[in-house]
Amino acid sequence: MAKRMIINNILPPKIFPTYDTKPWEVKAIDTRDVWQYGQYASISTLDLMCGVMGVESSKSDEMDGSRVHEVFYKEKNIDKINTYCEKDVKVLYEVVKKLQNLL
Repeated sequence: MAKRMIINNILPPKIFPTYDTKPWEVKAIDTRDVWQYGQYASISTLDLMCGVMGVESSKSDEMDGSRVHEVFYKEKNIDKINTYCEKDVKVLYEVVKKLQNLL
């Protein structure tokens, strides 16, 4: 995400790890890393986390991450992508809240 921000002339927030950040200095968490619990071969998708944690998924028959390219270039429907991404953020927030409630 930080690279994409730089490409678009946006300064990444200081919470993002940089090239010289030590693992114990990272302030941001990746829910995928949390869900994998150190396993590198395990499946850890947001949709899977939603399913097992009882959170309604942002994925649907009409839109998921694999369709973003097609929707942007063929359908030229940025609003559809925007709506999908907003749902993803809201769903991720709900997943993080559930994880925080366990701590």
